[in-house]
Amino acid sequence: PPHYMKNCFRIVYNAVMDELPRVTLVTPSLNQGEFIAHTIESVLAQNYPNLDYVIMDGGSTDDTLSIIRRYESDSRLTWYSELDNGQAHAINKAFRHTSGVILGWLNSDDVFIGQPVRESVVYFENHPEAMVVYGQVIEIDSTGKRFDDRIFGDTFDPVRALSDVRTPIPQPGSFFRRSLWNQTGNLREDLRYSLDTDFWIRASRHGQLHFMPGIRAGFRRHEQAKTVSGVLQTWLEDKKLAEWIFQQPDTYPDLTAKRRLIESNLAWGMSLQHGDTDKARRYAWEAFVKSPLRLRQVAMLVRLLDLQFGTRFSKRLGGLWRSVKRFS
Repeated sequence: PPHYMKNCFRIVYNAVMDELPRVTLVTPSLNQGEFIAHTIESVLAQNYPNLDYVIMDGGSTDDTLSIIRRYESDSRLTWYSELDNGQAHAINKAFRHTSGVILGWLNSDDVFIGQPVRESVVYFENHPEAMVVYGQVIEIDSTGKRFDDRIFGDTFDPVRALSDVRTPIPQPGSFFRRSLWNQTGNLREDLRYSLDTDFWIRASRHGQLHFMPGIRAGFRRHEQAKTVSGVLQTWLEDKKLAEWIFQQPDTYPDLTAKRRLIESNLAWGMSLQHGDTDKARRYAWEAFVKSPLRLRQVAMLVRLLDLQFGTRFSKRLGGLWRSVKRFS
């Protein structure tokens, strides 16, 4: 009889659910009605039944809530709309009130590509020593098309993570164990741009971070994205984070040992992004003085000359260098 078959299916389904690790995914959102449908659909398209998907809306005033309501019939999705204290606060709240043993967050303008949830769970099952698993991401534009041919994601290097706004761990393609979050603690709610960088560096003190090559997500590049509109602010916040780390040499001996290189890299990035010529010149000089890399000092010297005399030799040299790397 149909009801008998239905009960049998429910028993089998519940047995499978009990065997699969529970995954909690969080999407923090605020006025992202233009993109959030694509984000939600990419999560609900994951072929993984034991998924707990929580949208934490910060009180959107656009059409975000009406869009979310289209998908609330899916039992995996739960959503809240209330004022919060920013992205990190919203994510922390969601993690504290959910039960997933594997965690991740996907911003409301990014999308999963393929089946990263299932692939990451399988990887965790086969590598019990891994505390973080992450793949690669591509950039997409406001329409969802691939932005260029670049792919982001590489083996983890804490020095590079701290001194380059393009951290080796692209957050949309990453997952981690709740046990790691319990050890590491909440995302820092005083950080707006560097919260993921700080988390990965702290996480590296508590376990292994495994790189799993392959494109897992699309990072949306558009004018309102904070990583596009706030590049200089990201460099400045990374500098603040670095200063905090250098005050703890016993916890971060590897980073403290590379202090001059990190400070030079950060100053160089701020020089390239700063619109104030005097400040850009000052940061370029700091980068030049502190850099232990002699070849880079040549590029920095050219940059200083450009800032002094209004020439553009450094950009031409940068373009030439990228061309050489592309075809080498």
